[in-house]
Amino acid sequence: MINEGDIDFIRNSLDDIYTHRERPVTVKYFEIEYDPLTGVEIGRTESTREVSAVVTELSKGERANMREYENGVYIEQGDIKADIKIEQIEDIASKITQMSHSGREFEILSYVRKGIGERNRYELTGRELT
Repeated sequence: MINEGDIDFIRNSLDDIYTHRERPVTVKYFEIEYDPLTGVEIGRTESTREVSAVVTELSKGERANMREYENGVYIEQGDIKADIKIEQIEDIASKITQMSHSGREFEILSYVRKGIGERNRYELTGRELT
């Protein structure tokens, strides 16, 4: 069973766990403006934010013929998972549509809040755009 001391330890250890593993990532999202009377979309502005993430390329390895799902998404060779500290994108997480990493563009397939004891990061799954 996890107690408050364990949760505090995990919270304080997150920076150590991410040290030398984070890479720059640019997330793309849209700010949408709605007409206050009709609720109809009247404007859309594309925005970006530079954040740090632990990026992992997902690989099916020897199980190439197996179907694998993660967060309800079918995983393909070359998909990526980006773990981003919650405070970096909490205000825009649901609006993120794309992510750039290492000169490649990815569409966001899913985003999930993660953490043991308390939510401390988002896990975004991306598929390369061609």
